[in-house]
Amino acid sequence: MPLRIPNCIANSSVPCLKFEVSIIVLKQSRIDHPAARNPASYGYMMHSDVSPALLVMTATINPFSNVFWSDRNDPAVRLEDYCEALEFYLNRCKLIDRIVFVENSNSNLAPLQQIVENHRGGKQVEFVSFYGQDYPAEYTRGYGELRSLDHAFRNSRLMSQLKDEDKCWKVTGRYRATNLDRLIRTAPPSYDLYADFRWWKKLTDVRLFSFSRGGYERLLLGRYLEMKGVMLEEYFFSRFTALIEEKGEKVSGIIPEFYYVPRIEGIGALQNMNYMRGKLRMIYHARSTLRFFKNLVRPSRWNCARYEVPRDRRCRVPAGPIPGRLHGGETSDRRAPG
Repeated sequence: MPLRIPNCIANSSVPCLKFEVSIIVLKQSRIDHPAARNPASYGYMMHSDVSPALLVMTATINPFSNVFWSDRNDPAVRLEDYCEALEFYLNRCKLIDRIVFVENSNSNLAPLQQIVENHRGGKQVEFVSFYGQDYPAEYTRGYGELRSLDHAFRNSRLMSQLKDEDKCWKVTGRYRATNLDRLIRTAPPSYDLYADFRWWKKLTDVRLFSFSRGGYERLLLGRYLEMKGVMLEEYFFSRFTALIEEKGEKVSGIIPEFYYVPRIEGIGALQNMNYMRGKLRMIYHARSTLRFFKNLVRPSRWNCARYEVPRDRRCRVPAGPIPGRLHGGETSDRRAPG
């Protein structure tokens, strides 16, 4: 029912009274708008039947003392970050039902395991522990991160249960993606790689991205060997934008933009920057506003991502060495308490 405003109020000379009435009208107009009743028809790709996903948290509790581009190297501080993030994903993310925590400095995981044991939910958590820092520091953290993902891909029980089209979300383990449920719910049903590309910076935000099991095999497995001295953000952008330009999003299976800008909370390793304070917070809100209007203008861009891409049409990263197993004498400690 439309809201009727008495003439005595509409014509009131009291500014605050008019302001309060305008808020009431705005709230009702949002509720009555067809987009609120049928979001999909207006480009809001909210899938109510979305299945919960698996989350991979990458971690290095005790990094190199001379690691490049990192000022947050105290193991105790980093462990506290990981504990806070793990508690968040256990308690706050409804669309995450399995977590693989892969840690590559072979550190003590007892505090993290205790958090899982104290959690009364039904989520499955698996810890994969190994020593994966037997490489020069100048190889950069991207080398270590992709190597950790490869190790989890080959050794995790939960990841081995995934089918070719099943989706994983990867997050840097110290960070909390506080709108992850919304990102999962609005993700295209079919893709190989789903990430947030920063076109003006020529970088990809690798703090959070998603992939299918088959997509990981085709695009990322074994590629850590190409990361020697290369920034992971630059590698993703240069490697995958070339495939998108050549094949297009549908055939490449690469979706280079989230429907929403990821809201990442936590302290960055470089200069201990808080991602949700000051200038970085303003940048997040500016990008979110821009993304909102872009989605309104180009809703068909997201509809095209819904089509299934036959496996035999999907492109692969150019052939290169993919080792049969990770080297360096790594061992896996697979535990799933709770």
